[in-house]
Amino acid sequence: MNPLDIGMRIKETRIRMGRTNAAQFARDVGIQPHTLWRYEAGQTRPGIETAAALARELKVSMEWLLTGEGRGPDVDPTEKKAGIA
Repeated sequence: MNPLDIGMRIKETRIRMGRTNAAQFARDVGIQPHTLWRYEAGQTRPGIETAAALARELKVSMEWLLTGEGRGPDVDPTEKKAGIA
């Protein structure tokens, strides 16, 4: 579990969902904004309870959040048609 990979999955999924206000997203998850920044920057990785909360908020499986395998973010059908996904 590389913290940088986890952080990239968190940030990319959050932004893709339109959750560009990182501070508000952090509050919705129940963590401090600086904690979210540390996760997204790959400085540290979330504990099990926080990972579960992040996965719920991002609508992905905790397995995907931590490993990149499992149920990831839903792909917009228009992205598939455009060859983006």
